[in-house]
Amino acid sequence: MFLVGDGWKSREEMIRRFAKEDGCVGVLLAAANFEWVIRRCMRLFGVNYGKRDEERNKPGSLEAYKEMWTKIVVGALPKDRKNYLVGIINDAVSMPPGMKNEAVKKKKIQKTGGVTTPLAEKVIAGNGWGALCYAYSLRHVLIHGVKGSASPRFEDESLEVLLASAKGLVDFSKNHGKDVFQRIPARKQKEAK
Repeated sequence: MFLVGDGWKSREEMIRRFAKEDGCVGVLLAAANFEWVIRRCMRLFGVNYGKRDEERNKPGSLEAYKEMWTKIVVGALPKDRKNYLVGIINDAVSMPPGMKNEAVKKKKIQKTGGVTTPLAEKVIAGNGWGALCYAYSLRHVLIHGVKGSASPRFEDESLEVLLASAKGLVDFSKNHGKDVFQRIPARKQKEAK
């Protein structure tokens, strides 16, 4: 669907074009784009990042991506809040009001049963990371067939959060002299003894 040489603008336009036809498809493409961008960043910044790291660390959740980011990217850069994944996302994304209202409603419903989910807590915190977690949850329910659709508002807000998150990572890499859209030379495989 996307080529490495596609710049940010062309990717965003393509995702938005598909989202006009079907919001869920747009959300899935935006999530795939986010995952592609975060992995490219890790490959660019990770001094020792290689195929083994990808095989060992097959993230399926944002928490797994966050752990990998801390290990691979933060380890290669100065220890600064702005180099951590949560800091980058918080700076790049603002919480859509509808998303926060929905989480507050869900928390109230869950509190009556005595249970509060960590996801609702993150969203109610009102930061970009919470918004990304909530938007990414739509990706999970769609891709795993739990739901086939969502409200147009939730689709739109999730799309915007996913795009802003990916753009934040693109900007982060540019600010550190790296370009996720450049060709990354293949790393030489160590020969087996």
